[in-house]
Amino acid sequence: MSRGENVDRVSSEWFSRPDDERYLSLDDLLASVKGRAERSRTRTVESAAIRVEAHRDNPEKLGLVLPGADEPIAPTHWSFGQLSSLVGAPAAYLRQLPAPLAGINLQYGLTNHRAEQIKTMEVANGRTELRAVTGPDYGRIYDHELVSAVQRIAGNGTGDTRWKVPGVLDWSTGIYNPRVGVTKETTTLYASDRDVFLFLVDDLNPIEAGLLPDGSPDLYFRGFYCWNSEVGAKTLGIASFYLRAVCQNRNLWGVEDFQEITIRHSKYAASRFAHEAAPALSRFAESSPAPFIDGIRAAREKIVARSDEDRQDFLRKRGFSKAETGRIVEKVLAEEGRPPESVFDFVQGITAVGQTNSQADCLGHASGGYLHRLAPRLASSRWSHVTEGAMPIYDFNCTDHGVFSGWADYEASRQGLACPHCGRESPALVALPQISRLSSSLRRAESRAETTSAEPKVLKRKHLPSCGCRLCNRKAPATSRRWMIGTC
Repeated sequence: MSRGENVDRVSSEWFSRPDDERYLSLDDLLASVKGRAERSRTRTVESAAIRVEAHRDNPEKLGLVLPGADEPIAPTHWSFGQLSSLVGAPAAYLRQLPAPLAGINLQYGLTNHRAEQIKTMEVANGRTELRAVTGPDYGRIYDHELVSAVQRIAGNGTGDTRWKVPGVLDWSTGIYNPRVGVTKETTTLYASDRDVFLFLVDDLNPIEAGLLPDGSPDLYFRGFYCWNSEVGAKTLGIASFYLRAVCQNRNLWGVEDFQEITIRHSKYAASRFAHEAAPALSRFAESSPAPFIDGIRAAREKIVARSDEDRQDFLRKRGFSKAETGRIVEKVLAEEGRPPESVFDFVQGITAVGQTNSQADCLGHASGGYLHRLAPRLASSRWSHVTEGAMPIYDFNCTDHGVFSGWADYEASRQGLACPHCGRESPALVALPQISRLSSSLRRAESRAETTSAEPKVLKRKHLPSCGCRLCNRKAPATSRRWMIGTC
């Protein structure tokens, strides 16, 4: 397991999820997140029109009355933070106050702060909850849309298709067992009130890509994980890779060819996910491992150093220090029983040293870059057509179904794009270039209004000027913020 990278993203999810956020099948997960979406509604309101209600006889209860609503709704922990961030109030501080006092402060901020259009997401679940407060152009991708896209390739996620919840590596024997029952302890299907995370593998169909130093086959299997937040807590993302094993704590061992994309929840995010990311995930699930095997073989066969001088020269020219070069060579010598010669040897050494080095991210990135650059057949990105920023969005006009948007390069846009409803070739609309004459303050306001994540900003105390603490050793000025407790 010393070869390749170790990835702990899944392990961090496994450690942090309580039992009520763990699901035993994709069917159960989909039913939960889709049912939540069906009970929800979104609308755009003026922030200044929101009323805050609290009662002295119930210091824990705070409600929000939105325009056009008769009954107050309860903000979730997340949406309260988003709303507080909107008016510039510290959510953590307000949560410590009694509800009436917090309500006075929040109401003052909503009434006196610059009025903005905000998009709300409300869910009826016994009581009506406010789950999200985002900008009006927030491009929501629902959690159930991601789960449905995964289910199209993975079925129930329990072995009815080749994609399933992973098995477990037995450290006492060093043997990976793919046939492990799905329980609350072993599952890798998670969802909370603010996000969803899934990790599946194809571990019943191992791929042989060379031999280990002891002569046994070097076996890989494919895996991917993906995540999303429909309330603005995270972007949507998909990561795919080849790996050698998954342990009980859900650490990924021996990871190679790791590739990842993220999609921000901007205006066209839903269209981009439906037309690009979801089909790309399907293509990965159905693709042949031949390019990966060919890339590994090419990296093994590409001899770049035959002497100690060649090894020093190869690594030093690529930015590694003399000390790092020595550790990389020693690592390969210890694990392989011989000094590094091929591209593959150097990549494994760089990765192994990077995992125990304080500059692990830098070294790990370097190893991946060398493998992709020096073994070109491994370099083709599964997500290149999704992540390349050179392809803009054009508006096209269908004579039957009206205007729709699509991703296309310049040449393709001149030829038109097929309407997603009827398939008819539709010409692109000609738009005037946007020449900005706005002041810098208006441009910043426009950018803030179009931001994709309404996550509250986190301030560190040491960065607050003149706070009067030991870090600053200065006298704090009298507060002028009327929503603070000292002035209410």
